[in-house]
Amino acid sequence: MDEPGPSTARKANISVLYARLFQDANSVDWTTFFTVQSSPEHLTTLIENLHRKEITPLKEALHKLLDRSLTVFLQHSDIQAFNALTTVSTVINLIGQKMGLNDEGIEFLFSAEARKRIPDFAKRIAYILGHSRSDEMKLLCWNALLKIATTVADVSENRLLLDFCCQDILEAILIQFLPTADPSHADYAINLFSILLSHFDGSMQLLLRLAMEEEEHIFEGLNEKFRGFFDLKADYMVAGEWDMTSLYKKHKREPKTSPFVDTGSRTNVLEIASLFTFYSTCTTNKKLLTLLFATDFLHHQPCTIGIFLSYCSYALFNYETETQLLELSWHNSLALMPDASRLRAKLCFLTLLKLVDDAYVLAELHNDVRARNIAFDPRVWRGNDDKPKAALLGAAVLEILVGFIKTSLKTTIPLEFFDFALGIIHRILVFLRERELRIDEWKPLFLVLFALLKFLRKSEHKLPYSEPLVLRVVMLLNFFITYGDQFLPDDEAYEFVYYEILRNPDLFKRLESSLKASPENEVTEKTLAQLENQLSIIKTIQPTLDAINEYPTEKQVYAAIRENLDQVELRLFPTITVVDRYEAGTHQRTFFDLLSVKLAGRLHSEVEAAEIDYPKALAELGLS
Repeated sequence: MDEPGPSTARKANISVLYARLFQDANSVDWTTFFTVQSSPEHLTTLIENLHRKEITPLKEALHKLLDRSLTVFLQHSDIQAFNALTTVSTVINLIGQKMGLNDEGIEFLFSAEARKRIPDFAKRIAYILGHSRSDEMKLLCWNALLKIATTVADVSENRLLLDFCCQDILEAILIQFLPTADPSHADYAINLFSILLSHFDGSMQLLLRLAMEEEEHIFEGLNEKFRGFFDLKADYMVAGEWDMTSLYKKHKREPKTSPFVDTGSRTNVLEIASLFTFYSTCTTNKKLLTLLFATDFLHHQPCTIGIFLSYCSYALFNYETETQLLELSWHNSLALMPDASRLRAKLCFLTLLKLVDDAYVLAELHNDVRARNIAFDPRVWRGNDDKPKAALLGAAVLEILVGFIKTSLKTTIPLEFFDFALGIIHRILVFLRERELRIDEWKPLFLVLFALLKFLRKSEHKLPYSEPLVLRVVMLLNFFITYGDQFLPDDEAYEFVYYEILRNPDLFKRLESSLKASPENEVTEKTLAQLENQLSIIKTIQPTLDAINEYPTEKQVYAAIRENLDQVELRLFPTITVVDRYEAGTHQRTFFDLLSVKLAGRLHSEVEAAEIDYPKALAELGLS
């Protein structure tokens, strides 16, 4: 008997077939079912408003529907496969939102035999993405994967993703970055990759496979994707279209207008997905990492890491103002993500931390070959210099962090941002000391540590749990005192360290008194120990200054330092010369869970609103 042709398919009514399915699944004519255009809207109407108890009687019908849908999708390459895939993704989405996609939800959706075919289902989708000539079929595959992957808000509770975090899907994602691939599919690949990477168990499989990938053309394409993304954002910044302060003032004057329309300040889900993918993969594969540092000498352009630093300067320096804008007007922009500014800034910090935990990265950051002009947010630049600086990438990192701390001494800035900044600074200083590399722009860094310590002391009643941050600042000051001779440029620089401590004796004495009056705990004990050297400097040199009848001049202070330098008793703290690798997966599990919820929610909304050109798909695929 001949299979039904297109004319038969058009005459059939899908709503009647759905109704028959849920009334008596055994009466369905499956030879006709998948030749008729599937209708997610009709399925939604039938299922969406049902309570969980009302859905239970449909279990047998759903098993038959998904069993047959998987069979058709795996065996056909025509419009029937298209309709079958639409059906699978729609049903999983509808039932998954009500029952979850844990073991119970999957058992409700799939028969035991169908469950065994899910890995083949994932492989079939991967094959289509890599080899199909039908654009609409590929688009449907991306949408189906994204819809299933984002069905439940907590991505790590989606058991189906363990089957999607496989070699075949990874290859389907990675080949989208080959020079011969359609560039329009790269964004889908980034979005899906970000969701899979946020799956706590599945991401480990993906990253392990990514680490073993050897196809350099793939990483060249991925590097160009990252580079283009960060470069585009940097271009907006240089053009002044990310001037958040001006946008904020304008929006206050004209509250009915969206400050984000037609500007680079618009934050969409692809930006956060790209940044998270960059964070997750940047140090995973050494081929990719090497390419991230490859400098475009022909066009005198910085490497991808350099462009990323430009992006970071915007993300960090505009955090507070953009947060205010988001609170005022995020609903005016459909593409804008609430909390985007915080997610973006935190991902920048975590990426920088991850980079400086890598020995190869630290070496490349201080490689003269990598020194290139890098365009920063103007507030990073010192003085009135409004031109990009030519500097080592390592110096650029310090410059960004110093500028951020200096301009962010406000109680509205999350304390963890300062902690991240100090952690990055600490790792760079340890590297410089180990390699005996001299730091030229050391003074702004040293002074900003004083500024931060004063801010923390002044605002301690408004900033609960700031004690560990105080310890970290005092520890870094101690690093300058005890090991400064190994990374500061000369003796004068080292003497300046003593000079600043002597200019602020009350700061350290009051901190000591406050700590002694506080309840005893590990942080208090460590901070008191780290204060010993600052107090020793003051105790040893201050009497010489007190003996001067008048207020000592700068010249007299330096003379007193040189006179008493050898008498100062310093305690070495070898532990501050070693920094443990930052385990973000452990310390930031809650953040990554939140991030995955945000990404999944926004991507799910976009996929739900996506439209497929069915007539085009029918023309491309036909009926076999």
